[in-house]
Amino acid sequence: MFVKSKKQDRVSKSSTESEYRAMSLACSEIIWLRGLLAELDFSETNPTPLHANNTSAIQITANPVYHERTKHIEVDYHSIREAFEARVITLPHIFH
Repeated sequence: MFVKSKKQDRVSKSSTESEYRAMSLACSEIIWLRGLLAELDFSETNPTPLHANNTSAIQITANPVYHERTKHIEVDYHSIREAFEARVITLPHIFH
């Protein structure tokens, strides 16, 4: 388990946007860690679960259709979609 807390450098317009950005940053860390493990001959073939509790953020990732409400989110945060489609990560929902 990898835990990191960081203040976001941008103001989000919604909790969904904030969660989506955090998920994207966590996904980048997962990709980096998987690459490191592969270099150490501990490659993982199964997708890594990225647990999330915001259903809307999960839907934005899982459904790559252009959403009018997400046009303000920077393109670099959408890299999580590529990782999801390539089955590098899965997005199980956490219930409170």
